[in-house]
Amino acid sequence: MNQRRPVWSSLLRMVLLAVVAVAALPGGPGGARVASAATNTLHISVVSARTEPKYPNGAPGAPGVTAGTAITHYKYIINEDNVGDPAQARNAGCSPSNANYPANCHWPSIQAMTGSSPIVTQGDQSSLDASLHGLNLPDGKYLISVMADNFKIDGAHFTMPLANSTPIKVGLQPLPLPTATLRAQVFEDNAPVNSGPDLPAERGLAGFRAAITDSLGEVTTDAYGNPLCT
Repeated sequence: MNQRRPVWSSLLRMVLLAVVAVAALPGGPGGARVASAATNTLHISVVSARTEPKYPNGAPGAPGVTAGTAITHYKYIINEDNVGDPAQARNAGCSPSNANYPANCHWPSIQAMTGSSPIVTQGDQSSLDASLHGLNLPDGKYLISVMADNFKIDGAHFTMPLANSTPIKVGLQPLPLPTATLRAQVFEDNAPVNSGPDLPAERGLAGFRAAITDSLGEVTTDAYGNPLCT
């Protein structure tokens, strides 16, 4: 009996090693997860796009926000992306020698534009989030726009079906937005006419007046309320 114990002990060790090896295989118990299959179910993860110590109002002692912080209250709208396909190969329908050109060319510069992008759906965090609530969408190209209090509106393009079930990340810029300096250079564009300064042939021009406008009209003050150029 004493001579058999080492044999049984060795067999037991071999069985245990085999179990451990199987468990370590991809997809096995405790092993790496098999990649998710393509899906038409959309989930989104809305986060702060950057760290802003003065969030939300720029006042001293503001709580601030860190890049990647989840935004839990937001509204969204999803539009069909119908601007075309700039990546379409020329020989796949965008050559003038093609009998169906330009009808089958979907380059944005060639195909007819409708002037609007149809709304597919809209809602808030109660109908679309990173895990609990998803949206089933047909195959196609889309743009989702998201807005939240004290953040700039932002969004993301995506195409259905998605490669996997990972949520689409939408980063929103927190307020106050960082400022930037705008400089203008006016020049005589004639050698050649190409919207670029070809120096030294094209000289700068003085005595001009520039106007900055947005959707509400002409902009006359900077971010701090000072008259422009003061």
